[in-house]
Amino acid sequence: MQINIKYLPIKAHYFFYWGGVASIWSFIAVFGKQMGISEVGVGLIFTVAPVAGLIAKPVFGAVADRFKKKKMIFLFFLLLNLMAFLSVAFLPQNLPVHPVQLDCAMGMSSIRQCGRLNPHCAESVIKSFKKECVDERRRKERLNTTSAGTDSHIRSARSSLDSSDQCVESCRGYCEIHGIEDGIRFCHSLFPHNQPEICRIMSSPPQIQNNSMLIRARDTGEHYDKEDDDDEESEIDGSRTERSIPRPSGPHIIDFDVKLKIDEVLMIDDPWGGREESPAAPGKCLYIPIKEVSFYKDSDPLVFRGLSCHKQFLLQNCYIDCPNNTALNRQLESIQEEEELLDAMNFWMYGSLVVIAWIAMSVVESLADAMCFQTLADESGKYGRQRLWGTIGWGIFQLVAGYLIDTSSQGKLLKDYTPSFYITAGLLTIDLIVAYKWSVREVEKTKSLRRDLCSVLSNLRIVVFIVACVIIGMCTGLLWNFLFWYVELLSEKQQLQASCESHHRIKLLQGLIGAIQCLGELPFFFISGWVIQKLGHVHCITLVLGAFGIRFIIYSFLVNPWTILPVELLQGLTYGVFYSTMVSYAHKISPVGTSATVIGVIQAAFLGIGVASGSLVGGLIFHKYSGGTAFRVFGVGCLIFCAIHATIMCILNKKSNYGFPSGVLFTMVDRTEPEGQEMFKISSSTQDVADSDEGP
Repeated sequence: MQINIKYLPIKAHYFFYWGGVASIWSFIAVFGKQMGISEVGVGLIFTVAPVAGLIAKPVFGAVADRFKKKKMIFLFFLLLNLMAFLSVAFLPQNLPVHPVQLDCAMGMSSIRQCGRLNPHCAESVIKSFKKECVDERRRKERLNTTSAGTDSHIRSARSSLDSSDQCVESCRGYCEIHGIEDGIRFCHSLFPHNQPEICRIMSSPPQIQNNSMLIRARDTGEHYDKEDDDDEESEIDGSRTERSIPRPSGPHIIDFDVKLKIDEVLMIDDPWGGREESPAAPGKCLYIPIKEVSFYKDSDPLVFRGLSCHKQFLLQNCYIDCPNNTALNRQLESIQEEEELLDAMNFWMYGSLVVIAWIAMSVVESLADAMCFQTLADESGKYGRQRLWGTIGWGIFQLVAGYLIDTSSQGKLLKDYTPSFYITAGLLTIDLIVAYKWSVREVEKTKSLRRDLCSVLSNLRIVVFIVACVIIGMCTGLLWNFLFWYVELLSEKQQLQASCESHHRIKLLQGLIGAIQCLGELPFFFISGWVIQKLGHVHCITLVLGAFGIRFIIYSFLVNPWTILPVELLQGLTYGVFYSTMVSYAHKISPVGTSATVIGVIQAAFLGIGVASGSLVGGLIFHKYSGGTAFRVFGVGCLIFCAIHATIMCILNKKSNYGFPSGVLFTMVDRTEPEGQEMFKISSSTQDVADSDEGP
């Protein structure tokens, strides 16, 4: 096979650019999830970003056509793309917390957590708690033996050990009380000797009316006392600072130290399921019995007592940390979502960088396609064979990035995306060098860009094509932004129902999804010119709509996330055939000197209007109902529009006049295509038909 050296820069650009983009962009939505941004927040960001791309594509395409500076603008936005991606690496991420509930009862009280431990993994996970506790006990006993002559070492070695044979873990925690009523109910359920200081204050109505009590503001870590405005005291090692100021409006905090009986950890059915006091659905709960607890009070040292309630009470919104037992901490970990979305700095920083990256990608993509067609000249049918190298790069580096992320994140709740950023930085830097060496021949400028563009957009057949691109863009928006999210939810659900290992290799699964998508795209990119010639652009779009509908409906009924893999072969139709059809159609209908503008307009409809609205609507359905419902709704809608699109085009094909504007002639370029599938050459004057028969 002979290699055309002239086309090597095109292939190299697509390979390195889309490989670099895939390494981080494939995980950008779940990266936002890890930062504590909800489905609605991610959907909102990926609604605004495509709108920004919608504006940027045609605007900078028109600038490139007007001033014949495609390459210069292309290089600038390629560099901007690199900088935006690297900036994402420095965004702060939400630290994992350990949310639990304090179940106070007569005889035995417990720390409990529901819904996160796979029942099939319970035995092995609980053993890991006990093993770490025993290992820590033995380590401190050895320290006690070797340091017997040093009192301080003895005290340190014995600090977290219980004198009994049981394995007891020392932890610190706090509970939030939202509202005085909840606090009073909690205090009334406790025996008097167990009550924290806040209960004594709550039992005195005048003190409550004075709007001051012993509490701690969650964000500042300060304690407040009503006794003395000027009295301040500070201690080291777990001490507190007290001062008198008005009670803050946020939740009241009860701090405590607790000793947990690791030997007696249980996993049982949720006895609170369905009760008003507990929002948890009936299911399995992890119970860790409490040996002793000490609430922070005015006096030191802390006094530990057994915790018992004469009336069972479940205190929500509690958090604990057990620094000496990483297995227990890891099991209790979760990422806390931002409560006030628009007030969260993470949301704005992440959203701004995503928008900038989207704008840069939009301009780079449309200009690269226009430059590709200019380089191919009369061999525009070979576009798919160039573009498939982008698919190869995407598939390889998405898989590599997924594997490296999983490998570097062993034993962590937060995934470590550092390998992705290194890959992206390296590949986009190479692409900058390749793009600089890419020789692009500029074509003649159009005499009236606005008139030519209006002529294109006033054609009814082209308008229907653009609407179809918008619908496909909506499906693509849901796919790009929520498929991996859906896979993670399926994995978490399966972890609760079946396989103990299902969630451990989630990034590898996501990498495999990308790789199989690329395997599906490759042959269709390669034969896209032949497919378009045989079926025509209109029938190709109908085929893509039908494939999307079938694909999404299959998604909606899946239970095991790994069964998604064979479905991803449909990516060849839904992206490989579609993208080649969209770009080649845009190039064919472009008057001379307007290719970057027309390609930008049609891609803007797809990526801007379509992907933006798909992200917003999909995110809302995803959040309000479920991922399966979102894919089912989109799948059914796609099949309906597939039928509508086929009907409309059939009606248009039977008419001799397609509603073309006066003064614009459309002549067939390829008369070998099936009836109604001909491509039209746009001429901006009423010159003789024979004069416009030269082709695009």
